[in-house]
Amino acid sequence: MSNSLNRTYVERLLEEVRGAIVSINTERQIEDGQTLSDIISAANQEARALDADCLEETFDVKGLHDRLHTAVVHLRVMRHGLDRIEHALEQTLDIARRLSHAVEPEAHNDDDDAL
Repeated sequence: MSNSLNRTYVERLLEEVRGAIVSINTERQIEDGQTLSDIISAANQEARALDADCLEETFDVKGLHDRLHTAVVHLRVMRHGLDRIEHALEQTLDIARRLSHAVEPEAHNDDDDAL
């Protein structure tokens, strides 16, 4: 591959990596993590407020149950978001590997196969 073609290829890969990294939005996961923490804290307060002597029907535990259920559902949503981020990062890593390979010297030795 000629120098100018290789340089163009490397520039294109570098732009691809940059664009892919910028497109990965982790702010939502940070906000979701805080929301999950708030839900769990509220469930903890709900549990502490319950008095075993005063529990007479299902309704008395409903608030705690609903908060815990909300935490589980929220966690599933977060897991889905994290899976999307993981997939995007794996694709970006593949591009970075191609970039790394593209800038290697033409002469390869047996150690290069370890990558």
